[in-house]
Parts: sequence; C-alpha cells; structure tokens
Amino acid sequence: EAVEAPREAGPRAFALRVCRPTLGPGLPAHGIVIADPDVWPGAGGLAALREDVGYRLVSIAFDRNGAMRGISLNPELDLPLDGRDPADIAAVIGVIFRAR
Repeated sequence: EAVEAPREAGPRAFALRVCRPTLGPGLPAHGIVIADPDVWPGAGGLAALREDVGYRLVSIAFDRNGAMRGISLNPELDLPLDGRDPADIAAVIGVIFRAR
C-alpha cells in the first residue's frame, strides 16, 4: 500500500503501519506513521527506532538530567536513546488514521 507523504517529508521518509497500540489510545493499531530519518525528534514527539527485527514506535521524553528517553506503553519500556546510533532514530512527522 502506498500513502501520500506530508509536504515537509524529506527524500528518505518512509511509512510504517502500526501493528498494535504501543503508545496507548492516542495512536491506535490501524494508524500509519510517516517517519523521516533526516529529522531529529524532540520532547513530546514520536520516533521510530530501528531494531534487529524492525521498528519500535516510542514517545520522546527527557529525564531530569537531560538524557533523551524513548517511552512505550505496550510493552512498557523506558529506553535510553543518547547512546544509540542517530541513524537508528527517525522522527515521526505525520500520522494517517485509517478505519479497518
């Protein structure tokens, strides 16, 4: 399936189908996110983290010491992001909601 990218999407932007509500009801399992590896995510934003078996969607937060964290609700995870390769982190720049 192809989706139209937002106007601000760069040439390396890509779409991911959300498989389960990892971020709670705000991003349901039938959503499609547009991620751009050329955009760095900020606090309160969303990011796609490249892992060995695909991508994990996380909410971006900073702890009291200024360290960047990736938060997931399902499964419940709090991942340190400062030590990760920046090439493995893509900011989510858009979401498309589709009814099943």
